[in-house]
Amino acid sequence: LSGNNPASGELTFPETIVGETSSSIEGTISSGSSTTIFEEIWTTSGEFIAVVTDSSRLGSAYPQGSEFRFQVQFTPSKRGSASAELLIRTNDPNETVRAWNLSGTGIGPQMFVSSGLNVSFGEVRLGSSQADSVVLTNLSTSFNTTLQVVVGLSSEAFVADTDSLSIPPGQRSEER
Repeated sequence: LSGNNPASGELTFPETIVGETSSSIEGTISSGSSTTIFEEIWTTSGEFIAVVTDSSRLGSAYPQGSEFRFQVQFTPSKRGSASAELLIRTNDPNETVRAWNLSGTGIGPQMFVSSGLNVSFGEVRLGSSQADSVVLTNLSTSFNTTLQVVVGLSSEAFVADTDSLSIPPGQRSEER
């Protein structure tokens, strides 16, 4: 198997935003010293998907030395680590099911804040006010990764236009 660490039986995906799909890990398995039929490919978790590429067909005989090609993708459903197994069933009597461990980490949506995480009003005279705005951008590209923002103020001297807002993927919102 080719992949990012096939010798150890581990395929590790990069951190991936919850609801988005990672880049694919390409895999190939050599048919070895005899003709092999690759019968089935699956994963033990719906967060990992295995797909046979166009040039490879399940149930077809692969002559000695030829390659079976597939891809595996990771779409986390929640934050934190996830793991599963990739399983491939063959007609090889010595190894009917070949298995590899899959792992990945789901992370929260990515946000860009125009002013960084702090807003500075500078020196403001007692009885007067100073306004500033912050632009929040949801950097996610997945249609189902809406950014939920809760505005928290540390003092009654500050007022925000809203207490919370939702920002769809790829969109931005300017808040005062």
